Amino acid sequence: MVSSLEEDHSSCAAPIFCIVTQHLTSVKFFFILIKILFMGQNKVLSKIVTKVGSVSEVARQLGVSRQSVSGWLNSHRPISAKAVKQLVALSDGEVTEEQLRPDVFYEPKREK
Repeated sequence: MVSSLEEDHSSCAAPIFCIVTQHLTSVKFFFILIKILFMGQNKVLSKIVTKVGSVSEVARQLGVSRQSVSGWLNSHRPISAKAVKQLVALSDGEVTEEQLRPDVFYEPKREK
């Protein structure tokens, strides 16, 4: 028996895309994709937490719970767009919106 991941995807232009779209109904697979998408934000957010002093202090300054900030650090949930703007301000410009949420604040590079 061939698993669905081992099926022939040679007719697909981008085989990984075919595999992903076939398995999006799997809740576990969905959460893995979310984790991959947001795993970079925790490194950038860690810099801000270090600069401010603690997770609790970041939470206090943003007006959110400590658990929310911990969830962002552990890539359990994405940072809201409002919080991204506040975090950039807390970092004194050391991080960008795009570094925290590239899916929302992506700016394509324009060639001159």
